[in-house]
Amino acid sequence: MCHAYWLAVVLISVVGTLITDNLVDNLGVRLQTTTIALGDVHTWAKPVFIVLICIHAGAALFHHFILKDAVLRRMLVPARDPVG
Repeated sequence: MCHAYWLAVVLISVVGTLITDNLVDNLGVRLQTTTIALGDVHTWAKPVFIVLICIHAGAALFHHFILKDAVLRRMLVPARDPVG
């Protein structure tokens, strides 16, 4: 799980850099323009992701404390390997 997280971080960084480089080098867009445009995307995306994370955590706690089912436990405790 930890490896997938870091892979995603690296891929997002690389893809973002490639998009910016392509816009500047191949399409002639000024770096300042891409910085402003992509900065606006980050400005909008940050609160959206924070809200989604809070909803996700709230739903997990709702299942655990209100519905009293095993959803949170299944998310926190890894499944055992049926082969081993």
